[in-house]
Amino acid sequence: CVICGDDANGVHFGALTCEGCKKFYRRGLLVGEAKSYICKADKTCEITARTRNNCRYCRFQKCLRMGMSRDGWSLSV
Repeated sequence: CVICGDDANGVHFGALTCEGCKKFYRRGLLVGEAKSYICKADKTCEITARTRNNCRYCRFQKCLRMGMSRDGWSLSV
């Protein structure tokens, strides 16, 4: 997974990701959760398979940096 380094299972939202990061990104888009994500550090948290649940803000930002997008996906799913 280009987000956390865990085993990837396919290309989701334009990036090679694991199931966990795919679902995390989808939730952020679907219910608008991403707008409320806040980093409690300095917005440079390391995202790994072990730490990916520690900072939702930095994880979502990494999803965007790694090329994940809404393209090809409907929010009405």
